[in-house]
Amino acid sequence: MKKLLLIDTSEITREMLTATLEKDFKVVAAENDLQGLDVLDREAGFDIVVITLWRTGIRGLEVLQTIRADSRFKNLAVVIIEPKEIKDEVTALTLGADDVIILPSEPEFILLKIKNVMMNRELLVSSNNRNGLQNNILDESYTAIYVVDAINYTLYYVNHAARKLMGCTEKNYTGKRCYSYLMQEKSPCPFCKLAIAHTEQSTAEVHVPRIGKTLKMAVRMMEWLGRPAYIVYSDDITEQKKAYLLAEQKYQRELQRRSRVDLDFMAYLLMNVTKGIVVDHDPHGFPVPTISPGRPISDFVEHVLPTVIDFDTRQEFAAMLSLGNLRKSYEEGNTFLHIDYRRYSRKNNIMWARSTIQLMKDPQSGDLTAFLYTYDIDEVRTMQETISAAVRYDYDVIAHINLFTATFKCFAQKCSHMNPFLKKEYPYAGTAQRYIRKHVIKEAREEMLYKVDLQTVQKALEEADFYEVIVPVGKIGGPHHKKFRFVNLDKQYGLVLFTSTDVTSVLAEETRRREKLEKQWEMSRQEVRNRTGFIAKISARLRNPLNTILGMTSIVEEDPRNEELIRKSAFAIRQSSDYLLKLVEDISHLCRLETGGGTLKDEMFDLPVGLNLLKRQVRGMVAAKNQQLAVAQQIYHKDCVADRNLMQRVFVNLTLVISHLAPEGDILKLKVFELPSLEPEKVHYHFLMQADHVELQGKKLADLFQSFYYADDFEHIKELTGLELAIARRILETYGGSLEAKLLNGNTLTFIGDAHFKVKPAAAETDPESEQDKWKETSLNRLHLLIAEEKMLSILVIRKLLASRGCKVDYVKDGKSAYRKFNESKPGTYDLILLDLNLPEMGGYIATRMIRESAHPQAKTIPIIATSNTPGEDNEEKCIAAGMNTYMPKPIKADKFFKEVLKLVASRETNP
Repeated sequence: MKKLLLIDTSEITREMLTATLEKDFKVVAAENDLQGLDVLDREAGFDIVVITLWRTGIRGLEVLQTIRADSRFKNLAVVIIEPKEIKDEVTALTLGADDVIILPSEPEFILLKIKNVMMNRELLVSSNNRNGLQNNILDESYTAIYVVDAINYTLYYVNHAARKLMGCTEKNYTGKRCYSYLMQEKSPCPFCKLAIAHTEQSTAEVHVPRIGKTLKMAVRMMEWLGRPAYIVYSDDITEQKKAYLLAEQKYQRELQRRSRVDLDFMAYLLMNVTKGIVVDHDPHGFPVPTISPGRPISDFVEHVLPTVIDFDTRQEFAAMLSLGNLRKSYEEGNTFLHIDYRRYSRKNNIMWARSTIQLMKDPQSGDLTAFLYTYDIDEVRTMQETISAAVRYDYDVIAHINLFTATFKCFAQKCSHMNPFLKKEYPYAGTAQRYIRKHVIKEAREEMLYKVDLQTVQKALEEADFYEVIVPVGKIGGPHHKKFRFVNLDKQYGLVLFTSTDVTSVLAEETRRREKLEKQWEMSRQEVRNRTGFIAKISARLRNPLNTILGMTSIVEEDPRNEELIRKSAFAIRQSSDYLLKLVEDISHLCRLETGGGTLKDEMFDLPVGLNLLKRQVRGMVAAKNQQLAVAQQIYHKDCVADRNLMQRVFVNLTLVISHLAPEGDILKLKVFELPSLEPEKVHYHFLMQADHVELQGKKLADLFQSFYYADDFEHIKELTGLELAIARRILETYGGSLEAKLLNGNTLTFIGDAHFKVKPAAAETDPESEQDKWKETSLNRLHLLIAEEKMLSILVIRKLLASRGCKVDYVKDGKSAYRKFNESKPGTYDLILLDLNLPEMGGYIATRMIRESAHPQAKTIPIIATSNTPGEDNEEKCIAAGMNTYMPKPIKADKFFKEVLKLVASRETNP
């Protein structure tokens, strides 16, 4: 007896079906879907499964799909029983059900249909046919079909054709992602993205490199098992695509061959005017569509006449081709029509063409026929236009002079009242004298009579092929200048070409250009004077730091054992060296910006982080003058693509200058706005830097932006080199922006700047190596660190790392000195402390505790990094508990160190 599994959630129908089926089957009943799948998995020998759908049918259909996806049950028959209101018959058969029975039905009818399914199953199994009812009915399709979950790309179904097309040997696809099963990829690929995405027509052509085929995809949205899904149809069109490309190449070669045929006409059109249709059309390789025989004449007007350039001529051509006009012209006896026009040639050049229409009746049919031929008349019309345009725009007169006969003949001239004199010979001498007496200004007449005398002209043309004379003439509105040009045409026969041209505007333009060059020359000389003055004044200013360095060095050499004296001397040397280094860097940077030698880095610039870093960088300088820096921002794009170091330098330079120009106790205001950008994919930042109560003349303010202009107002300020504003302006101009300064309300100094940056690109996976490189490129300029380290080798290593990033560093050799140096420093002097845990006299833990408990304003907030070369003894938790911010084992890795320094400084600025 055959073994049957009945899955039914209704107790009434379960008992009824069990009683009906027990006559011919060994029935095992399950109360729900999960229990049924568990029984099917544990017990073997089932021949058929009967599933009753009472609710929405979703759970039962999932059971059906699970059975069909498992190769163990490939010969298992499945019958679905459902009420008529469920209406899932098509879905059930699509998923692979052998039959669907609709309730209500008589028990005997149900038993008969189930027995019939078993009989068909046995016949199919015995004939070794695996492509019958036991499989999905879509498996028989020659079109590759697969169904994908629209949310997570999980496969619901793949037919045989899809597996074969994509080269998949595995048959079990349940629960797999489409890109993993079909493409053997680990992530969604361009093929899946294009195939699953809805295009406007829901179709696409996709080339799949993995299988080397071109597929035609069709995508439809549907509901599958209660979830949104895409059903994708794929057809292999590789061969059709190749055939199409070959045909296209053959067509293009044929066009090229026909375009080289040299006939006396460009194209022709044969029309039946009586019927209003095209009989034959040959564009002769011209880039216009060919009008098929039988199409209305209006198609020619619509598709071919747009090549006529002039709109009014195009309208005239269309009116001439109208059926009414052609019939009327023939009736009036006008059988020949023509029109000249400019059109685009095969090489997309503008050319002249002439179309002629010959009207006649067909002797056999009696229909009125029109033959339209298009000819190339470009050479003739172009020559006519050239001469006409030359006289109208370039020349006043074009004439011919015969030196042997001393005659003058005018071929073309601009004034219409002179037309009666064209192409007539006149004596040259009398013509020249009359013109000079009538038109040339009085002061120049004698000179001009000599210069245009025939003997003078002849002698000049013997030495050169042309001779030119500038003639001043009097006209209404002021004097004008004509250029008479004599050119040898034939020396043997004394033939000369004469032209007269009005060059008043040309001479005026030359004058303007000469004045412009003189102005630029004067500006260049002024720049040279500025540079010379800068070098002269800065040389005098450099003497003080150089004398300080030399003097302090001499003092140390005289008394090398006086540690206090050495410390003060070293401090003075460091200050002088820092100023000299800044001056050299500013000069070098400004030279690179002016010569274009520097390169901009394309890196991510976080504007809010940059503004926070600015506040920290200038805090000590601002606090020294009892000033405050207030920063306000109103931006949408916080990130952009820019050179971080250069943009940070712009803000720092502006702050340095405005802080030193503003009085003590003033509030410095920096406002950054984002304005609408006129360029796509770019962001426009606009910023204002303001300070009140600034006493500075407007002219001196403008001079501050000049390159290498040394401002006398900065002589008393040791921290400034005088190049800060010039560098800032050059940087902003590099980003398509500007920088200017204004004095508002008499004493409110305002720097106004603009810059345009590329928008941050779309988010992508972060490459760890690129992140490391980003920290390598980051500058730590203007950071001041206190380092407590006993070993000289470690000091040298740390000094090299920090010097490459522009940091200022103070070194001590024990914890007690570190505590004392920090406690005696002014607020804002140090930005970070690096402590070795195994220092002499006082260890790192004790020094940290004393620093944190001191009365210094930065005691609680200054970042402290602990280091040690004893592995395992000093862990990060212990250091943090002692009051340090982080722990770094030796040897210190540069990337990790700089990243941690920037992280701590930025965190401290954000959360002071």
